[in-house]
Amino acid sequence: MKNRNYLLRIAGIIILIIVGLNAVYAGIVLIVYPNGEILGLSRTILKYSPFTDFYIPGIFLLVLNGISSITVAISTAANKKYYPRLITMQGIILVFWLVFQVNYLRKVTTLQLAMLLLGILLISIGEIITVKKST
Repeated sequence: MKNRNYLLRIAGIIILIIVGLNAVYAGIVLIVYPNGEILGLSRTILKYSPFTDFYIPGIFLLVLNGISSITVAISTAANKKYYPRLITMQGIILVFWLVFQVNYLRKVTTLQLAMLLLGILLISIGEIITVKKST
């Protein structure tokens, strides 16, 4: 059982790093270049959102999915006491981010579906480890 938790923990760290690094990169690019063109985005996709450019979404992306995912990955690698709950919470944040994104952009992409899958995996990993630690 301990070996299984270890493998789940490593999987969680890998997913968190993938999500975190992508979000840090995209968030910084959107903050520095809020028109979104460098990432192949057009401001017209924001027509159903409260935003006129990608500056504020870039900040949210950087903080909520970038910095926090990296922080949770570090906490998980350090085997901090509450790391399974942190993994679950980060998965929930990612899923909610995508729900809001699809709601405001009114568009679903392959990248969003992949990130949704990673969010669900994070939630599952965190909960499985939590249950196994408490038994």
